[in-house]
Amino acid sequence: MLSIVVLLFISAIVIYIWRFYENVRRYPKGPTPLPIFGNFFSTDFRRLHMQIADYTKIYGNVFTLWLPKPHVVITDYEGIKEAFAKKGDDFSGRSAIFPQIVFQNVENGGVIFSQGENWKEQRRISLHILRDFGMGKNLMEEQVLLSAQEFLAHLASIKNKEEIDLRTPIQVFVANIINKTLFGFSYEYARSDRLMASVDVIVRIFDEMKGSRWTMLAQVFTFLHRLPVISYYSKGRFEKMIDEVCLFSFIYLFYSFI
Repeated sequence: MLSIVVLLFISAIVIYIWRFYENVRRYPKGPTPLPIFGNFFSTDFRRLHMQIADYTKIYGNVFTLWLPKPHVVITDYEGIKEAFAKKGDDFSGRSAIFPQIVFQNVENGGVIFSQGENWKEQRRISLHILRDFGMGKNLMEEQVLLSAQEFLAHLASIKNKEEIDLRTPIQVFVANIINKTLFGFSYEYARSDRLMASVDVIVRIFDEMKGSRWTMLAQVFTFLHRLPVISYYSKGRFEKMIDEVCLFSFIYLFYSFI
């Protein structure tokens, strides 16, 4: 009896492996994945952009990474243009994977993470609202030009022009366009510490997610979210970070208006 169970178990494993690699053949060629884990152990998530550049030299401009779900990577301009401009409807899907689901309270909601008919409806409504705010009209152009003038004036006021870090001024410049349109106020470049503190927290969250192997595994093995310790490292700590960002943003906006 035991030998039959062992034989069935081994047969099931062999069939799974065979079907797995048959499925792999359906996708553009990339680094060979392992069953269940894909390219999980061979991927450096903290320097993924550099690794993708290396894979492009080996496999070409279109290849597949299994993380552990299949992700088809397009790295050349013409391929990206064809996928998102010429065949936009075919590539408009946004699979509900972790960690994206941490940032949405409604399943398949919003403009960024939704897909299908719901995405089309959200996009239509969003464009209508943006047009009411002045997108495509002189009002929006005036907001951008005014913010650009303030940005250039700030750069001109910097004494040491040999070494200028443009990261903070550019982020304040973009934030001012959005805030003037939505809230009617803008940040001063010399007093943007609170804004940049909020940005730093958000960047830290994404960096933590990007380097979390538990997060990537939880995309496939969803039961990991229910295990006490693993649940915290794959999801819970990120939700806590996001709550801190929301509280920080609320307090900041409150003090900005008083």
